[in-house]
Amino acid sequence: METKKPNKRSIISKVLIIFIILTLLLLLLSSIGDFNKIIHELANAHMPWIILSLVLSLLSVIILSISNQLSLRMVDKKMSYMDGFYIQTTEAFYTGITPFGSGAQPFQIYEMTQKGMKSNDATAVSLVNFIMFQMVTVLLLCIGIIGYWNKLFSAMGWNILYLLIGIFFNAVILILLLLL
Repeated sequence: METKKPNKRSIISKVLIIFIILTLLLLLLSSIGDFNKIIHELANAHMPWIILSLVLSLLSVIILSISNQLSLRMVDKKMSYMDGFYIQTTEAFYTGITPFGSGAQPFQIYEMTQKGMKSNDATAVSLVNFIMFQMVTVLLLCIGIIGYWNKLFSAMGWNILYLLIGIFFNAVILILLLLL
């Protein structure tokens, strides 16, 4: 199946929507708190830590994109890296703008079908990526809770039960996904 090339009007409309959403978010942010205080704190922050956080964020996007691309290429050999990168970056965008972060996977599936992939293949790729994400999440949570138990317990006290409940539910979701 041939992939569709977006026309200029489609790209301009998507960029316009992004700018409108960003403007609304900035207006909301400035109405909730003191925007000048936020700028002041950013200006006084240690630049190496800001640069490190930006580099790690970019690295995260690249690694997630490569992971997504591997899944995509197993199903559709014609999917280009740029299409895979685009589809992966829509996840962060739609997770950020939908209630409870619920919109990413359906929009990713939509974007994959727009690039010429069958909807059942797109759904399988999205599910595989979510299972991988959930596996890494549960693994890192378990490592963190084991490695920092004393510090966490001394800081949180018995409120650590909420953390354990969260880990439990993430593990249950992972098990149910694997059984699926």
